[in-house]
Amino acid sequence: MKEKKILSTLLLSFLMIVFCRANVSASTTLTTKSGAGTTANPYVLTQINNASLVGEFILPTSTTAMKTGSSGYTYYKITNSSSLSRKLTIAPTAAANYSYFTCGTSTSSFNSYTNPTIAANSTYYFRLNNTYTSNNITLTFQRYCTKCSSIVSSDAVHSSSHTSVKYVSTSSSQHNKYCATCQEYGHGDACTYLGAEAHNLTTVVMDGYQYEVCQDCSYQKKGDCTHSSTEVYSAGNTSSYCGIRCSICKTDLTSTKKRAHTFGSMTKTEDGHEWKCTNCGYTKFSNCNYVTTYKQTGYVTVKSIGKIPNFTSHNVIKTCTICGKSYTEVTTDLHSFSGWKCSKCGYTKGTKLAAPKVKSAKQSGKRKSKKVTTKAYWKWDSVWNRWLYYKSRTYTKYTYKVAVKWNKVKNAKGYIVSTTKPKAGALGYNLTKGLSKTVSYTGTKKLSKLKVYVAAVNSKGVICNIATKTVKVK
Repeated sequence: MKEKKILSTLLLSFLMIVFCRANVSASTTLTTKSGAGTTANPYVLTQINNASLVGEFILPTSTTAMKTGSSGYTYYKITNSSSLSRKLTIAPTAAANYSYFTCGTSTSSFNSYTNPTIAANSTYYFRLNNTYTSNNITLTFQRYCTKCSSIVSSDAVHSSSHTSVKYVSTSSSQHNKYCATCQEYGHGDACTYLGAEAHNLTTVVMDGYQYEVCQDCSYQKKGDCTHSSTEVYSAGNTSSYCGIRCSICKTDLTSTKKRAHTFGSMTKTEDGHEWKCTNCGYTKFSNCNYVTTYKQTGYVTVKSIGKIPNFTSHNVIKTCTICGKSYTEVTTDLHSFSGWKCSKCGYTKGTKLAAPKVKSAKQSGKRKSKKVTTKAYWKWDSVWNRWLYYKSRTYTKYTYKVAVKWNKVKNAKGYIVSTTKPKAGALGYNLTKGLSKTVSYTGTKKLSKLKVYVAAVNSKGVICNIATKTVKVK
């Protein structure tokens, strides 16, 4: 048990030495003194007193430099002139040293080798057996507050006024007060506590949030976000507005901080068109909005005139009013003439010409006749779904020729002379450039008179007024 106690004491002493050395400056070897080193006139250790009794000092024991001789005792005296106590640590701490170096409050009372506390404004004494030469004695002095039981950094004592106050938050409603001056010099909280009081709160904005902050201590309580900064995000988009949220807390603010879409240029798609918002990326789509237009396209070829615009029909064009996309819906929509102009596409028949004036029309040569016999044949009747048989028959075919002359018509591109009335357009007719022509008629009947038609054709292939003439034939 005694060994365990010694070991515990040694360990505690070692830790105290380490702690003390960590809080003092480098060691100073004692080399100067005054006095005789006797009980009546102990040595005064000049270097220790000059250092205000703070620091680590080595008392050499291997020589007689700081001793009275090689036998007997040497006495030392130190004075703590400060208003604060000093904590003394003595090393080495081996139990065998107890009989060689002791300390006390007077020259007649040397009964301690422990680490004593030297009171403020007091004197302390040491006694060294001059035969001791094993180890130098190390004396470490540190400022010590007996009120706090703390090693401190200044000789300042506790201030009764405590004008400099430090606040430490303890809850959401109050904080503790401490003397900041006392704490600055290393005095413990227990000795500088000045009581508790309610927080001195004010409201501030930090990082976009409202905070309740104590103006004295570090207490602060985070409140609601101020939504002072916003950003666009696609998840909150509507058809009318960009999705807006707080960039700090990410709360959706689309309904309160409305920002209309800013659409860029239109992009054509297969089914219509789309526009993308340059802010949030929202895409708006619409189908094509078609309107109908009519366009005169295509040409026909009229003999003796050449290619001319189609005078019978036009194209029906569907065009989108948004993107301009167009396609031809109908390619053979007939003109809808109101007079000589198509009311849909605007095509005109051109200049309306006067009717030719027939100067003369008479039979040319004699009538010709010819017997014609047809062959018998079968033909499928799709109505009755049967074959029909047609017998052979014989009939007479008669041919008449008529020579016709007429006057010139202004702006006419040519003339049509026929024994049948010409249709609206000149397509398929051979135009006559001159002012006379012999036409023929072939039929199965004998005729006594034959009607002849003469029509002028304008530059658009349109048959204008038609002149008629009845001719006697035999």
